[in-house]
Amino acid sequence: MKYSIVAPLMLTTAVASPLVLAASSDPQQQDDLVISASRHNTVLSEIPRSVTVISQQELRQQFSISPSLGDALGKLVPGMAPAGKTMTNNNQTLRGRKMLVLVDGIPQNANRNISRDLAGIAPETIERIEVIRGGSAIYGSGASGGIVNIITRKNTGVSESTIGLNTSLTHGKDSVGWKASHTVSGQSDQQDGSLDYGLTIGYEQTGGFFDAVGDRIAPELGQSDLSDTGSLTLAGKVRWSDDKQAITLSVNHLERDQDTDYTRVDGPDGKALAASGLSLDKQTAVENTQLNLAWSLYETALGALDAQLYYRDTYNRFLPFDGRPYGSWNHLAQTELSGQYWGSRLTMNTPVNDAVMLRWGVDFNHATEDGPALIYDGDIYDNSNKLNFVQTGKKGFVPEIRQKTLGGFAQLEADLSDNLIWEGGLRYETISAEFDDYVTLGQEVPIDGGRISYDDVMFNTGLTWLVTDQTEVYANFSQGFELPDLGLRLRYTSNFDAGSSELEPMKTDTYEVGVRSDLGDTQLSAAVFHSTSDLGSIAIEDFSLVLPRVKERITGLELTGRHQLNDQWRLGGLLTWMKGESYDKNQGKWLDLNSFRVPPVQLSAYVQYQSSADWLHKVQVNHSADRDEAFKDGAGWGRGEVKAYTTLDYFAAYQLGQGSINVGIENLLNEDYRTVLGQLNRSESQGQHYAPGRTLMVSYHHQW
Repeated sequence: MKYSIVAPLMLTTAVASPLVLAASSDPQQQDDLVISASRHNTVLSEIPRSVTVISQQELRQQFSISPSLGDALGKLVPGMAPAGKTMTNNNQTLRGRKMLVLVDGIPQNANRNISRDLAGIAPETIERIEVIRGGSAIYGSGASGGIVNIITRKNTGVSESTIGLNTSLTHGKDSVGWKASHTVSGQSDQQDGSLDYGLTIGYEQTGGFFDAVGDRIAPELGQSDLSDTGSLTLAGKVRWSDDKQAITLSVNHLERDQDTDYTRVDGPDGKALAASGLSLDKQTAVENTQLNLAWSLYETALGALDAQLYYRDTYNRFLPFDGRPYGSWNHLAQTELSGQYWGSRLTMNTPVNDAVMLRWGVDFNHATEDGPALIYDGDIYDNSNKLNFVQTGKKGFVPEIRQKTLGGFAQLEADLSDNLIWEGGLRYETISAEFDDYVTLGQEVPIDGGRISYDDVMFNTGLTWLVTDQTEVYANFSQGFELPDLGLRLRYTSNFDAGSSELEPMKTDTYEVGVRSDLGDTQLSAAVFHSTSDLGSIAIEDFSLVLPRVKERITGLELTGRHQLNDQWRLGGLLTWMKGESYDKNQGKWLDLNSFRVPPVQLSAYVQYQSSADWLHKVQVNHSADRDEAFKDGAGWGRGEVKAYTTLDYFAAYQLGQGSINVGIENLLNEDYRTVLGQLNRSESQGQHYAPGRTLMVSYHHQW
């Protein structure tokens, strides 16, 4: 077991995050992958679970094709559902379950699950991403499907600038967007240590989105769209270190606002159309600000210490929704969610002897969330052909919820022999949530405030067998812990019982076996998993709560491969298959989960050609298969028949001195299709949401 204290530079970017991988920029060099800092400190080959590492090089290629983080993850991570081409990751589950998103160890999830966990970080501030697939006891609640751990840029001492343009190739007018960003970075070595710093500022403006036949894509009223939005990014990081410790202070701020003249209307042949003339002062918005103070002590009497204090403030606003036909709404309303989060993490890595390591620590998080609704005049809206919104007031929708989470964990890792490694861990977590008296929006029913408490113990264990120097086989059992969406339950209630099973946590048991091989020019992996839970998630179907909660089970297969043919050619790809079911007590049988939870079979593959030292070309294919299992089991929200689609993307980069020109074309063959989310959110009679046609992005990146 390789317990080396990694360079301070790696430690400060990783402190208090559950998993950090420091890797060569060359994705072939798997032997260089090292788990560093807080809760793991071993090489990748010794981990008994599935891990995907996305380097900065891979991210830059994907962001040169599409600026969406969700798109990148959907194409690069096995087990990840495809993105929906909207502002939210509503249907983007990981292994069919909820994923915990972290930015430098700071949770991005909200208890009121609005699915904007990936929308609060800008691409230009990301260094790399690690995805742990499957639950693990030491990571705490909200990670039953896995963890997406986003690491922000380290200070390299090199300043960089990027400018870019993008446009639809099916309808150039009104589709042109642009972006610009600049990073200043420096380092200063002093007698008693070193100081490095970095500052990034960026702005991006998107134009209208157009489908394969040149029609403007209407805003997605349910999940919000990215068209006609302006985004401002500010990020800074200061770090001081010596041979004993490192201290890092960082700030990250993003605000994204939509300003469009278009709304959505139903068109012929089951297609949503864009109608101009929208009059709405407050449109879709995302604001996310976080502060992080991290401290690493490389050696103490108890081992290496990693500590973190953080604060996060966020605000989200959706497009208005005509909820007048639904009793739970009864208004033409626009929902908001604001949240303030602060917390800390403390992790100790204590060597017991040369073969055994004990990792233990404590986490605390305090969250305050409030979800009001802006109310609009229905008569004015109706008489203006659904274009004019005049606000008449503001009412409560989800009451303010204050939630505290305290968790403690301990994990033992041991070399049982030269080629057999074992780990086992426990975590105890207690969570309390309270809310004051409130009145429901739809029926205006007064509800008494209350307090709800949860606590549970989670366990994980795993074995890794190093079969050869190039191949390892692993098996693990892990438990995940996930709170139900309390805000969702409260907003739909007229008869609330805090002690009922409706609000009990969902505890997930996951079993996994896998194999990884690094054969030099070829890397292969395969994993099979099976997860079960006695209580499913709270869900909405046709604007009504789905209760009672029932048993669920999900089984899946994940395959990845990459092969370097020669100095010029490289091939790679991944395949994901899943089967998910819930138990229907009335029918006495298992029914397939809908496609919001379990996506169709996903296949991604690429061919990369390095024609010279300066030229790189890459073509990738993305295939989403048919899925009708849930449709055959009965009608309901998300149970529509999902039709297959295949898209092709192209990327090229040319090195020009200290700069590089990047060209990306998304949907190269101009496929006329609807994403999985676009097919599920609306029936064909209501007008479905189509995806963008052929789209071009051109950018220039320069290092000063």
